[in-house]
Amino acid sequence: MIFDKRNKFLEGHILKVLSFITASFLWFYVVNSEPIQLKRSFKINIVSPVGVGVDQMSSSKVEVTLKGARAFLKEFRENDNEITIDLSKRKVNIEKPLTYSISEHDFILPFGVDIVEFAPEMIQLGFDRVIKKKIPVKSQFQTNLADELQLVDSTLAPATVMVEGPRSIMKGFGITKTRGIDLASLSGNGELDVELVEPPDFITYLEKPNFKFIYNIKPKSANLTLKKIEIKFVTSHQRFKASKTMVSLDVLAPEGRVLTAGDIKVFAEIPDGKKGKFDVRLRAELPEGIHLLNINPPVISVNVF
Repeated sequence: MIFDKRNKFLEGHILKVLSFITASFLWFYVVNSEPIQLKRSFKINIVSPVGVGVDQMSSSKVEVTLKGARAFLKEFRENDNEITIDLSKRKVNIEKPLTYSISEHDFILPFGVDIVEFAPEMIQLGFDRVIKKKIPVKSQFQTNLADELQLVDSTLAPATVMVEGPRSIMKGFGITKTRGIDLASLSGNGELDVELVEPPDFITYLEKPNFKFIYNIKPKSANLTLKKIEIKFVTSHQRFKASKTMVSLDVLAPEGRVLTAGDIKVFAEIPDGKKGKFDVRLRAELPEGIHLLNINPPVISVNVF
């Protein structure tokens, strides 16, 4: 008897839980299935005929009002929406603008999503002959170095990029820049991966190699000289002789900063397989906040037997 009561009690609770889950599911379904409207901007992409490109466009976006279930409209974000108009097989006259009527067929929409309205319904397009050229890339900085530091040398590799676009716009596009480089975060010698800014409308980069900003930052003057710093030789050779085994360093250190020889590392990297007498440039590793002015001497002579 007691066992039957327990079973009925458990069955009652299970039914309540199942009822709650079912009700929640139905509520979620109703809320997400209820048609709503929202407005989104769609960027217009034009596929031009071979040899020509768009150089004028009366509107680069279409403002669209969409209607559909909330669940289906979630994928339409504020940005990143676009339509593609394929004119690759259309004959165009570079002397005369083309009027194109946008239709609902230009939009690729998921099932259950409809267009209520959009504007503009027509756009004017101008075309010109497409040309290519190589232009230089210039470094652009978003921060500056501290007053006591200076950018002794810098370069971009590669220093040029190939671009393509309509002739009328390419005439005024002779140089591009990197995105802002945080110069204040750099010190010593090194290299940094950088990206290019977006090109002007209707112009594209034909290549996007990995651009590197190679730099050499030094203090304008030193306030500390570290003497008798031992050189660490990086080599697989067993028998060699160096003209120097210790060097001195001129550095700029924060006021009150105490440094010892153990805080500084100087390396001489001897190439594997190379023999005879040759010069090796020294490299220093310093603690954060310490800036190198000079290694004395910067180069040593090594004789590998």
